[in-house]
Amino acid sequence: MPHHPDQFTISFLPFLQRKLRRDGLHVFNIRYWDNVLPAIVQLGAPLTVRYDPRNLSRIYVVGPDKRYYPVPYADLSLPPITLWEQRAAVAYLRGDGDNAPAQAAIFKAVVAQRALIANATAKTKAARRQSQRQSNAEFATMDRSRLGESAVDYSEPVLPSDAEVWDD
Repeated sequence: MPHHPDQFTISFLPFLQRKLRRDGLHVFNIRYWDNVLPAIVQLGAPLTVRYDPRNLSRIYVVGPDKRYYPVPYADLSLPPITLWEQRAAVAYLRGDGDNAPAQAAIFKAVVAQRALIANATAKTKAARRQSQRQSNAEFATMDRSRLGESAVDYSEPVLPSDAEVWDD
C-alpha cells in the first residue's frame, strides 16, 4: 500500500510540460495560480503539470521533493469543467472566428452549452411525460363497449374440455 494514495493516483494522470509565468500557469487556455508555485519553481522554468480530464478546476505540479501540489484556477469563482467541455467550447468559439479564445469566453461557452443541454433534457422529459399522459388519457376515455363484441359469444353452451383424471 502506498504511503500517500492520492499522490500515487495523481502519478497516473496525463501530463504536460509548461513554464511558470508571472501570472501563473496556463493550461488549456485556463490560468492557474497558487502561492506554492514561486516556492517550488522559478519563473520560466519548465514544470511537469498533471491534470484530471474529468475536472480541470485543479491541476497538479510536481515539486523538487517529487510531491504533487494542487494548483486551482486563478479565478476561484469559475465552475469545474471537463477537458471535453473545454475542447467543445474552443471548437465552437473557433467556428465563430475566435482563433485564440480567452478564458472568460471559454467558460461563458461552457455555461451556455450546459444550459442548452439542461433545457433540452427538461423539454425531452416534458415531451415524454406529455405523450404518456396523452396515451393514458386516450386509454381511459376509450369506448370499451366495442371491445367485447367479438371476444366471446355467450349464447352458445359451454363445452367442457377433455381432462384426464388421475387417482392416487
